[in-house]
This record gives sequence, C-alpha cells and structure tokens, in this order.
Amino acid sequence: ADPTGDLVVALEILLQRNFLVERADDRIDFSHQIARQVAYEHMSILQRRRLHLRVAEALAASRRALAIPGEIAFHYRQSGSSANERIAQYSVLAGERLLHTYGFQQAVDYFNEALSLLATEHVDSVTWRQRALQGLGLAYESLFDPVGVTNTYRQLQHLARAQGDRRLLLTAYSHQTSMLSLLGQQRESNELLLELLDAFASTAMSDESTSATQGALALRDLFRRRQAIYRPDAQLGSEHWTAYQPPAATISEPVEAILTALEPVHAVLPLFEYGWALLVQGQLPAAVRCLEAAVELARETDQPSVAGIAYHLLAVAARIGGDLEQCYRLNEQSLAMNRRLQGPAGELVSLWPRIGSGFAALQLGNLDEAEGRFQRVADFLQDRAAFRNHYNSATIGLGLVALIRGEQDVAQQLLERAIGDHGNRYPYTHTQALLGLAHLADQRGDSAGCQAHLQRALAFAGERSLLEEYIEALMAVIGLMPKAAPIAVLLSDILTYVRSLELVAFTARLEEAQRTVA
Repeated sequence: ADPTGDLVVALEILLQRNFLVERADDRIDFSHQIARQVAYEHMSILQRRRLHLRVAEALAASRRALAIPGEIAFHYRQSGSSANERIAQYSVLAGERLLHTYGFQQAVDYFNEALSLLATEHVDSVTWRQRALQGLGLAYESLFDPVGVTNTYRQLQHLARAQGDRRLLLTAYSHQTSMLSLLGQQRESNELLLELLDAFASTAMSDESTSATQGALALRDLFRRRQAIYRPDAQLGSEHWTAYQPPAATISEPVEAILTALEPVHAVLPLFEYGWALLVQGQLPAAVRCLEAAVELARETDQPSVAGIAYHLLAVAARIGGDLEQCYRLNEQSLAMNRRLQGPAGELVSLWPRIGSGFAALQLGNLDEAEGRFQRVADFLQDRAAFRNHYNSATIGLGLVALIRGEQDVAQQLLERAIGDHGNRYPYTHTQALLGLAHLADQRGDSAGCQAHLQRALAFAGERSLLEEYIEALMAVIGLMPKAAPIAVLLSDILTYVRSLELVAFTARLEEAQRTVA
C-alpha cells in the first residue's frame, strides 16, 4: 500500500478483495495473520515508522484516546525514538488505566518504561515523572512488593525535595511508612517514621493554609501514635504491675483532616493505618470512621489489597463491640475482596485474616485447624525477607498450639524466637506470646518466671494503651497469680474506663472478673 495515497480508496479495494474485514466493534482488521505479515514485511522501515506515527496521531486525536492509551503508546513506540516523549506520556496513561482493572504487573512495566524514557529526554518532564512514580508505587503496593515500594517512594521523595513540594514529600513518606508497616517490615517502617517526624519538625508550616496544616497535624498524630505503640520496652521492677494508660484524645474529624493533606487515592493508606492505631487503642468510633473511609476510597481508587485488610479490621472492631453478626459479614466481605487478587499477591493480602482466623480457631479449641492456618503462613513466608511481623505472629500461633498439646520445649523455642525479634512484633500476637510463656512457666512450677512474663505483658499493653491486649493480660494475671498483683485496683481502673467507652462485651467480661475476684 502507498502510505501517501488515498487511504479510503485503498481500504475499499482491500475490503472488496477480502484482505481486510470489518469487525463488530467498527474496527478494520486483516482477514488473516499471513496477510498482515506479508503486507508489513514488504514495507521499508521508514514506511513502517511513518504509518505507525500516522496511526498513533490519529488514535490520539480520536474520541477513544483515553480508552486505548496502551495501543497509542505501541504505535508511537514503533514510530521510532523521535516520539519518546509521547511514548512516555501514553505509557503513563496506560499504566494508570491498568491500575483500575487490576492489571498491576502490566502497569509496572508501563510505568518503568515511561520512567526510563523520561530520564533520557531533555524536556520538562517533572509532571509525567511524578505521575509515573506515584502510579508505580500504587502498583507495587497492590502486588505487596516491599522492594518495589521502597525504591519507588525513595525516588518520589528525591523528586519532591528537588521541587520543594512539601505535599508530595508528605505523600511519599506516608505511603512508604504505612506500606512497610503493612508488609511486616516494622523495623524499616519505624526508621522511616523518624525521618518523617524530623521532616515535620524542620519544615516551617506558617506558609501553609489552615486546612493543609490541620492535615499535617492529623498525620503527625497518627505517626506519633505508631511511634508510641512500637517503642522499646521499659525496664520493670520486680513488684511493678502496670495500670492501663488511656491514649490521647482523638483529633477532631480525622478523616476530613487527612483528606485536606492528601488526595483521596493517597489518603487510603494513612486512613487505614490511623484506623488500625485507634482500634488497638480502643477508640472504636473514630477507628471505624477511618477504616470505613479507607474501604470506600480504596474501592473507588481500585486498591483491593488495602480494602480487603480494612474490611478485616472492621470485623475486629465489630467483634470488640460485641456485634458478632456484623463481624461475620465484614469478614466475608474481606474474603470476597481478597479473592480478586491472584497468585502471590492474593496469598499475601490474606495473611492477616488467615492469622486472625488461626487465633480464633485456637480459642475455640480447634488445634488442627489453627495449626494448619499458622503453618501455611509460616511455610509461605519462610524464605521471604519481608513480612516478619506476619511470620513472627504465625510462629507464635504454632508455639501456642504446641503449648496446649503439652510440647513444652517446642513451645518455648517457638515463642522465644518470635519475641526475640524486637523490631518486628505485632501488638496482639506479641502479648499472646508473653502470656503463653507465663502459662509455660506456671506449668513448670516457675512462679518467678510466670510473674515476670505477666508483668511484661501487662506493661507492654498498658504503656501503649493497647486495650484488648491489656484486658487479656489482666485476665491471665487473675487466672495465674491473683494474689501477687493489686487486682482490685487494676480491675476497677480499667472497668471504669471501658464503661466510659460503652464497650458492652469488654464491660461484661470485666464485671464477671470483678465478681470472681470479690
């Protein structure tokens, strides 16, 4: 075909001779792959590039351009290196579109191609580079790829500093700290958290709007709560029994505050993590608001990994609130969301729900079921450098199974190994490990060891305002060493606080314990 000739006439001739066919979607295609191959191979390289460029420009100018950025990028790519800037732009658009259809690995490829091309172009490409990095970060988040997340958001931080863009810097830091925490890399997340707090402290806020300042304060409150939850243990005296220390009051309208600092797509992770922090500290109304907002925004912006885990935390909130039917419904929604992800990503996003169901099975006495769930997590994570919180939690579960079965040496080895990783520990499972070691010491007649582990568990939970964990530890003290601790005072204090929160299930449990002690 002559690329400079009358295209319409040429198409009509080829249609009449059955070299081309009209598709149902109004597209024209070759009738056979051989016809396509022969036509293409008989063109010179220059002809091919010119045709690809004409096709790319025609598609880019069409009403369908936003729906087919990958196709446009392909034709620009085939037209030669002179179109590199356009290739990069449409590759970014193609990657962004794939994020909305769960094509996360393909999106990674498009964003990486765009970044590679933008690095070689001597053009003002900051906006496109920023979009590519943000999209790449979201793709790696959905794939639960800790290396990809770390590398991408580090690049975004460098870009933000170079541009003096404080909002972008905040976005990059909050994504990376939250995601590393979610991926079980607690030590790395905490180190990055200190960087973020230093950045807050060293950056003047007087030039920002009131709404942006309020958003930054909300994020600062979130990260300080997290810093408190994951702080090092304090030294305890032999007679020290820690009272529960209520958390700081929640800020006004945390959801709205975070949304003033970050765009909805970037607010999902901070809202999720804020909800988690408030949940473990027993501040259920604010926690539920944050988690529900995280679910809604995650669904709107196609972040199924976060949505699935947020549903799981909402189920935990319902259980703490005593609504078991709602707990079941939310767990089912979590499972349904997780099923949308295939392969390793689907397995990784199911880790916390699977660990949680393992502990639920343990409480019901279903040891084989609990062991199977914990072992599946441990086997899957055995050779992975990340997800240490998850791995340690599964190890603790296996240790508790061994303890119940009377395998004391195995239980001690597993529990001590897990809590020995001081930089990567999840509050609930770490508390359960300490209580397991207390029970083990009691079985061996080691009253001093039992008391030490109970005091550690009570201090760990009480000093960090971990409500459910503190109640669990206090119940263990009542069961194992009721005369060694000031039970009446500790019970009265926590019961008064729980009543003020109107947590019916916790109140009933503590009142029953108070009657038993009396």
